[in-house]
Amino acid sequence: MKPVHQTRFGEGKGNCLQACIASIFEIDIDSIPFFQADPDNQWFESYTDWMIDNLGVQPVRVMWNGKPDGWVMPRGYHIMAGKGPRGAYHAVVGKECEMVFDPHPSNAGLEKIEEIDLFVRVIL
Repeated sequence: MKPVHQTRFGEGKGNCLQACIASIFEIDIDSIPFFQADPDNQWFESYTDWMIDNLGVQPVRVMWNGKPDGWVMPRGYHIMAGKGPRGAYHAVVGKECEMVFDPHPSNAGLEKIEEIDLFVRVIL
């Protein structure tokens, strides 16, 4: 994992997701589309398609409300998202459900983890 800070800021305009992807997969942030701009609000589908086509992995979103009984913590890096301290939805890099990097310069993290994107290798 190579930390990459986000370059755009503001609710609905920030590229924290792209910075997390760039960090985890060690790629140029400018090579990653701004999925959230999808006019049909199908951004997660665009995100999934791009990840499969370009990185060979599929994001699998897990809704998070704390560790359930019997849950095995995912190994490796993943993206955690939820409300950030600035009031906007925010994404950070996690490892075993602990934040390891916040792409926002404040490094303030999340108020609460609401979702986790795990990555599954796609074999076609």
